[in-house]
Amino acid sequence: MEEEESEEEEDELPMYQEHYDALFSMDFVETKYPHDDTMRALGIFDDVELVPKNMCLAKFFSYRLESYKELTCEFLASMRFHKYRQLDRAELDQGWGWITFLARGERKAVTFRQLEILFGFTYGREPIGISRRMSYKGVWATIADGVYSSSRSKVAQIRSPVLRYVHKALANTFYARKATGTINEGEVKLLDMGIKPIISRTKDGKKIRGDRIHAGNLMPLIAQLLSYKTTAYSTRFQTGRKLSVGGVITPILCAAGVHLEKRRSTPAGWMDIKFCKTNLFIEHKELDGRFQFKFTHPLAGPSKLLLPNPELTTVLGAFVWRWFHVIRTSGSEDTTILVGLDPPARPASFQLDRAAFPGVKAILHMEVMEIVGKGPLRAPITLALEMEFIGVGWISLSNDPMASKA
Repeated sequence: MEEEESEEEEDELPMYQEHYDALFSMDFVETKYPHDDTMRALGIFDDVELVPKNMCLAKFFSYRLESYKELTCEFLASMRFHKYRQLDRAELDQGWGWITFLARGERKAVTFRQLEILFGFTYGREPIGISRRMSYKGVWATIADGVYSSSRSKVAQIRSPVLRYVHKALANTFYARKATGTINEGEVKLLDMGIKPIISRTKDGKKIRGDRIHAGNLMPLIAQLLSYKTTAYSTRFQTGRKLSVGGVITPILCAAGVHLEKRRSTPAGWMDIKFCKTNLFIEHKELDGRFQFKFTHPLAGPSKLLLPNPELTTVLGAFVWRWFHVIRTSGSEDTTILVGLDPPARPASFQLDRAAFPGVKAILHMEVMEIVGKGPLRAPITLALEMEFIGVGWISLSNDPMASKA
């Protein structure tokens, strides 16, 4: 079997020592993983399990392993990827390439197919270019506040506690980095994969098509791993640098047969309640024993939702927009009213005739474009719903106007 040579000779690793030293000089910290008890306490466990499955990342998130500083730095400084020759690929069952790296000075190799099986990725084809078919702006407008910008958009703009927690998991593992407050295009693409089987259209009514030439998750992961050494070297004189990707590399080391000494490892970290409060996912102060989730609604502005509240935050079965639609009362800055429909529908727009206060009825005019389970309507319908506020965070319908008009 013939193999393509890399641009440099196999026994050469340009700037290996410089890259290793730059990586080793960083603060080596634990890789943080989703925390099951925390997700249950927030009422989002089942939903957070579902979205990574849709991303083909369920197995990737399942490892939650310790990390090893010396082996991680050696891996990142020496990692290269290679491709098999075109004529041989049809006969291969190992993917279209492989990676090499050093472990305690010994050269190791793992094929792309081994990595895809290891992490549960779909078998990807060789990338042929960057897809321009996916609308980041449309996806972002559906799940978050404001216009998407890869350099400025904040994860705090995401309105769903489920998707915001999933993003934090991505930013601490797949795209492990120190600053996780912003969201890059790769993370938006993965979130798009996560919600595509659940909802059919973006906020502006366009059908979600995703990235039509998506080549799997392996190449984005390899590209991310390759970037660490150059980033570490270019920022080597800066202070406060952290390296947290070690836990992602540990299963690759195991697949290559590298012996690991756990007594010299850095234990796994967790996205627990303390993490959520520190990273502004929830407020530090609880209210009546429940957690306060902060988000910004395009109509109501800064708002809060008490967690757990699975009826309003769930994405299981159908991605119902109930928790998106928030009308703030003028009586208290902390009071929110969340509109829900039964049967669930996907409204395009809505407005309230008058402010709703506890015990006061109000008329909600809502333009509905799709009924969950029945599909898109031929033409949007406008409903005038009589509603009554019956408790913190919920409005009930006085009748069922959806059944007759759908």
